[in-house]
Amino acid sequence: MVRAHGAAARMTHGGTTGRSGRLAPRALLGLGLFALAVRLAFLFVGHRAGLFHGLFLDSKVYAETAATLRLGHGAGAHPYLLSPLYPYFLALFPGIEAEPTTNAAILVRAVQAAFGAGTCVLTAVIAQAVAGRRAAWLAGIAAALFGPLVHFDAAILVACLQGFCLTLAVALAVVPSGTRGRTGAWRWLAAGVALGVSAALRPTTLAVACALAMLLLFDLFARRRRGERGGAWSIVPLLLGVTLVVTPFAIRNARVSGERILLSANGGLNFWAGNHGAHDEGLLRGIAAPGVFTPPPGYDLYRDPLALELVSRALERPVSHAEASAWWRDRALADVRAAPLAWLALLARKALLFLHPVEIPQLGASYEWYRERAWPLRFPLDSRWVLILALAAPFALRVTGGRAAARRARVPLLALIVYGAAVCLFFVTGRYRAPIMPIALALAAASVVELARGLRAGATQRVRALALLAAIVALGAGSRLLYGAGGPLEIRGSTGIEERHVGMSLVEQGRYEEAIEVYRAALAERDDARTRANLARALRAAGRIEAAYDEYRRVLDERPGDAVSLYELGNLVWEEWKRPAEAEALFRRATAAAPRFAEAHFNLGAVLVQQRRFQEAAPVLQTALQLASPSAPWRAEAERAHAIALRGGGPRPERD
Repeated sequence: MVRAHGAAARMTHGGTTGRSGRLAPRALLGLGLFALAVRLAFLFVGHRAGLFHGLFLDSKVYAETAATLRLGHGAGAHPYLLSPLYPYFLALFPGIEAEPTTNAAILVRAVQAAFGAGTCVLTAVIAQAVAGRRAAWLAGIAAALFGPLVHFDAAILVACLQGFCLTLAVALAVVPSGTRGRTGAWRWLAAGVALGVSAALRPTTLAVACALAMLLLFDLFARRRRGERGGAWSIVPLLLGVTLVVTPFAIRNARVSGERILLSANGGLNFWAGNHGAHDEGLLRGIAAPGVFTPPPGYDLYRDPLALELVSRALERPVSHAEASAWWRDRALADVRAAPLAWLALLARKALLFLHPVEIPQLGASYEWYRERAWPLRFPLDSRWVLILALAAPFALRVTGGRAAARRARVPLLALIVYGAAVCLFFVTGRYRAPIMPIALALAAASVVELARGLRAGATQRVRALALLAAIVALGAGSRLLYGAGGPLEIRGSTGIEERHVGMSLVEQGRYEEAIEVYRAALAERDDARTRANLARALRAAGRIEAAYDEYRRVLDERPGDAVSLYELGNLVWEEWKRPAEAEALFRRATAAAPRFAEAHFNLGAVLVQQRRFQEAAPVLQTALQLASPSAPWRAEAERAHAIALRGGGPRPERD
């Protein structure tokens, strides 16, 4: 009989953990319930404190896509733009797109809390396979209390589910099944499916799947050289599982858009955002990207997630999503080739950022902002120490158990290193790092347990353990020079976007004066054009038109190409002050700044119709209809305005 798990068992365990006992199922259940209680406590505290105040940025895009899926319209006549799978998960929760009025996100967060609790159990399982029962307890409790995991489990983002699937795959890979032949292949098939689902949530996981397959293949060749049989029943099911999940998304992309895109179409833009160069009058001055997300000027996530409009403007022709992604990628690669040493330095910088104690914010509200306001997030452990300890795991295991013990950490360590490298290839942010942290916690727990065991062992092991412990402490303490106040990698935990989101939620609820106070307080702390634009919207909604006009003008003084502010100011002067000529000029500037801004084209056409300039209005309205989605709420009015313009008269259209 062929041993199905032979290579894998030898690869991950060296035969046995060599440690006393395993956690009983009821102990794992207790860990899961404890982790769930911590997460539900955070939901309760956060809800009472008003921390969950609506959906913004990526979360809003996911929720709106989920609404179209639930209505049977699909994910759009284009390839997947962000996460392919997560909107399908959100589609199970009616009303999620109408947050905060529906409170549907409470149920989503509760379900994700259960997944997060499951991740904590799987973390304990991995730690047990690597270093035994004590490591399992330590890893499970640490994962249950680790603030970033608790936070991202409650976020309407990909991190929670991706982390669960990735941790499940590694747990399946490291836990011996004790089965033979084709029966044992089911475990590897399940691991492949888990990796495929994780990749469908965010394609970064594909790198881990490829690396694990390569490791299994390497072990297979090693077995063949030793004259042993078996091992193929781990590689083939693993790859089959990944393929079964990923293929339907690739087929859907090809059928809907005709473009060959495996999962999502945002890879090129994300690569540019983390690796682009700095240009001055056409000359490259080195790599400008700081290693965190830096979008191109004029980028609008809501209206143009892949920046097609910017590419179309640069090429002076329409482009497909695949073309746009390739254009951004090629621009970044050209910058890399022009300054290779600067790019290598950037990769080193991103590796250090991956070890950063701060959960680096990207576009949304930051972990640090929530941590200040919710006690369940205040467990005193940051990602820096977890990752340093995790990377030390094979050395700590070797101190007490030799090479065979260190071998048990190979799969989780490989997953950590490859996943981290994949993130660093693009840009570093806390929500991209979060899915790998359960695996890092399992390895960190193994380090702590093995170091403690080494300190109690014989003289040789004690000296080695002390040397490794001193190195870990020195690295952690020395990192303060990099990450601390005034250090070269200092990063503020808060982006200033949190108060803006609170204000936006208050506006949606009709609480305009409260929103105005929030915006003014945020501006007093940090002047920001986007926050000021939101203040202008709140002032107009509150009926304070003159003040709103002044704030819009201040925004446009700083950002003259802000298409949304131009559009909104045009609406204000047209609707409130009946000044169509001024509105027309503002709408024209908005469409020039954002040629795919359908609403701006419609309002420009409508104001032209109102002035009875029908020949000018007709092509503008035609453009608006071509750009508008079939479900645009103003589409019927735009069609009526277009018909009026074509026949040269009739009732005037309403304004958008």
